[in-house]
Amino acid sequence: MDIECVVDARAELGEGTVWDPVAQVLWWIDIYGPTIYRFDPASRKNHSWTAPECLGCIGLRQSGGLVLTMASGFHFFEPDTGVFTPIADPEQDIPDTRFNDGKNRPSGAFLVWIDVRSTGQAGRENRCAVPARYRSFRSQGD
Repeated sequence: MDIECVVDARAELGEGTVWDPVAQVLWWIDIYGPTIYRFDPASRKNHSWTAPECLGCIGLRQSGGLVLTMASGFHFFEPDTGVFTPIADPEQDIPDTRFNDGKNRPSGAFLVWIDVRSTGQAGRENRCAVPARYRSFRSQGD
């Protein structure tokens, strides 16, 4: 088996891969970048968009584009325009939490998990999470 690097993104913390079966592309994020990536294996082209704040996770929308989490909650993202639209911040009144991971369910719901941030980790204060408690939120709709 041959293994080949197809994108040398030099991501600080690459996570959240999502395969788009319609567009036949791979989406993923660099949490601390903060950058969203889309790799097209047919053309071998990689596109990227800089997010305005640290990312948590991404999911596909039935109507196109992405649903994602950032430090300030849920957002829609339209790759064609690069526009981020805030939806909700369910934990805005609870300090020291961040969105950690999320996935689309077959029903289309986007489930995400929250964890508590740790502090004092060499240059990663309020950026690196240590799982301490988990709750899931459901973003219904498209």
